Order: sequence, then structure tokens, then C-alpha cells
Amino acid sequence: MRGVHAELELLLREQFLERLQPLAHRRELDVARQRLADAAETIDSQRQQLAALEARVAANERRLVQLMEQQLGLGGPLVAPSAAPVGPASLRRRLLDRLTGQPAARLAATPATPTVSPAVVALFDANSYVTEHPDAAEHPLTHYLTKGEALGYRPNPWFDPLFYRERYPDGARAGVGALVHFADYGGAEGRRASAEFDTEWYVATYPEVRRSGLNPLLHYLAVGAALGHRTRAQALPGEEQR
Repeated sequence: MRGVHAELELLLREQFLERLQPLAHRRELDVARQRLADAAETIDSQRQQLAALEARVAANERRLVQLMEQQLGLGGPLVAPSAAPVGPASLRRRLLDRLTGQPAARLAATPATPTVSPAVVALFDANSYVTEHPDAAEHPLTHYLTKGEALGYRPNPWFDPLFYRERYPDGARAGVGALVHFADYGGAEGRRASAEFDTEWYVATYPEVRRSGLNPLLHYLAVGAALGHRTRAQALPGEEQR
């Protein structure tokens, strides 16, 4: 009799477990569905955040173009309102092409000027150079490239050729002038323009600089100064920290 009861108990237990299995699978399925729903919600939220970020980046790039046009007094928009969006490289070419047509650049450019890139011309502030060195008024850029740089004259208030040559002698060893080297190579490599302008720090602090494709110092001269951007992490002694 006891054997019959034991077999019956075992049979009932097996039937009970068989009935529980679908319930357990159902619970696992419900948990999986909830996890899937949570993941879908997270992905949707991240997509919305990404869309908002892309919108902010596009707005900042449009603002950057507007500030370039305003600060440089360009005779027309770099990008027509109805034009398709342009990339940083295209915008950089348009800006540099336009810069070489500015009054200061026309004052600097002469037939006797050594062949240099548009970035060199854009970084050369003929007005401030002539103010500091009136004897260079006739051909400022030629004067700087052939004489002034060797004397330590600055092509703009933020680039120090003596500092640059001492800190990065490889350019001089290659026979390349300090400003030419910085405009064409050093700026993109994060080399400092002077004690006052920390290129690497400026690019790291203001991400739009890298997106613009401009030489960092040119970005500061054209846009950053107007926005109140700082040029280094700490102020020099006796100078206010902005």
C-alpha cells in the first residue's frame, strides 16, 4: 500500500511541476519583454539627445560663420542663406580666400613678397605691424618675412617668433620661418604661438576650433577674441584672469 501511495505522490509531483514550467517560462518571457521595452526607451532617449546635440552643433557652426563675417567685415556672406551646408574645410578655404582680399592683406601683399600660403597672409596683421614699425609701411609682409622676423618683430600681437624658434628649433633647422611653420604646420600640431597663446589648450577648451578647420590662432583672431575666449589656462603675472 505504501508503494502505491509513493508512486501516486511522485506522479502528482511530476504533474504539478509540468504545470509550473509554463508559468516559469511565462515569467521569464515577461522579464525579457520588459528589458526589451526598457532598452528601446533608452535608445529612443539617446536618439533624441543626439538629435538635440547635432542641432546645437549646427547652430554653433552657423554662429561661427556669422561671427567670422562680422569680425572680418567681409563684403558678403561666406555661405549664402539658401546654400547647402558646407564642411569645415570648404569654409576654411572660403575664409582664407576672402581674408587675402582684405585691406590689411592687400597692404601686405606685393610682387616682391615671398610665396606663402593664405594662412600666413591671414595671420599677418599689417596694420599693427606698421604701427609698431613705420619703416615697413611700403611692403609690410615682405619686410617681416625678410627682416622683421629675424629681429623678433611680431606679425600680430599673439605670435612671438623668438619664442617659437627657441621652443621649436626643428623649423629653423629645416629653413622654414617661424610664422610660415606655425601657419602651415605648427598650429595643427598644437604648438604654442607665444607665451600668451597656448594652442593645444585653446583647441581642447573650445571644441568648435577643431571643427572649423582653421589654424587655432586665426580662429582666435577672427572669432574667439570677440567671444571672450581665453588664450591659455592661467593669466600671466599682473594680468587679469578672464
